Amino acid sequence: MLLALKTHNLHKFIDASIVPPPQHITNVAEVTKVNPDVENFERQDNAFSSWLLFFEGFTFSNERSMKHFLMKIKLFCENSTSCGEVISEHEHITTILNGLSLEYESVITVISTNQVFFSLQGFTTILLDVKAQQQSLVVDVNVGSPAPL
Repeated sequence: MLLALKTHNLHKFIDASIVPPPQHITNVAEVTKVNPDVENFERQDNAFSSWLLFFEGFTFSNERSMKHFLMKIKLFCENSTSCGEVISEHEHITTILNGLSLEYESVITVISTNQVFFSLQGFTTILLDVKAQQQSLVVDVNVGSPAPL
């Protein structure tokens, strides 16, 4: 988690030794004006708060659809971009990987160790295909099971 915070320059919001910028600054002519760094700090603070609320206890599970999970991640990335924190495709994919449950461990391993970069579109297609295969296997197993006595 700390790595993700540092990646997005949000670690200062959990480090008590870092003080927010002052609301106002005085220039050499002794004129007081609004500090332009405050707006950036507040934008990042809002992005951080949004990020924490979004990811608190958030992982993909069978109860949620994969499409819903991917849409929530996409919405988060778009909201971060609107706050001035641009999320790259690589970070977007990493965010998705971090939210997957253990049943996707093989997919996580293949994607994270592969030398070929997957586009976001290609990656989400792979996840949707894997989920469809898993659901197909569950249906096949349930149909082929003998009736209980």
